[in-house]
Amino acid sequence: MTEEEKAEAHMPPTNDANKGILGELREDKRDTPNSTTHAFNARTMFRRNNTQAYMDANFGDEHHLFIMLEHRKFDASGVVKKKKAAHRAHVEKVVNERREKRRVRNAKRKKVLNDVAKVIVETNEETLRGFTKAQLKEQLAAHRLLDGIPKLIPAKSNMKTNAVRLQHLLLAVERYEEASESEAE
Repeated sequence: MTEEEKAEAHMPPTNDANKGILGELREDKRDTPNSTTHAFNARTMFRRNNTQAYMDANFGDEHHLFIMLEHRKFDASGVVKKKKAAHRAHVEKVVNERREKRRVRNAKRKKVLNDVAKVIVETNEETLRGFTKAQLKEQLAAHRLLDGIPKLIPAKSNMKTNAVRLQHLLLAVERYEEASESEAE
């Protein structure tokens, strides 16, 4: 077989591209979640380079002592602790930002609900036809809550004119009156 034929016949060892080094990293993170990327790289290089066999063949006591001293120096430098602390600080910052966004969103939602709860629902068609843009929007917001199914009334961005707002409001009033009549029976 020529070199060209060998190159054409090459197939990856698995169908899953994640079974390579990235797959190993993912499995390592699952099995040892507190382990660092540095430790994973060291273990992987040790295994892939067959370092144990080299050490068995060539290392004496002085070599092992040197390796231990170098590792102790690395540990004492605090590189891993600093990286973990920086990562924890980043995660905490992200969590706090999300909590703040959620708090602001909930406060805004609560304010809107309180404002809508103060709206008196108008069902008279003639009165509704005389409403301003702001009044129509208030009525539509109230009916969104009353319907219980927010998709029945389109989003504000889809209602550009007062005529469209009025049309959807009249449909909502119709549903409101039907629901009131069925509850009365």
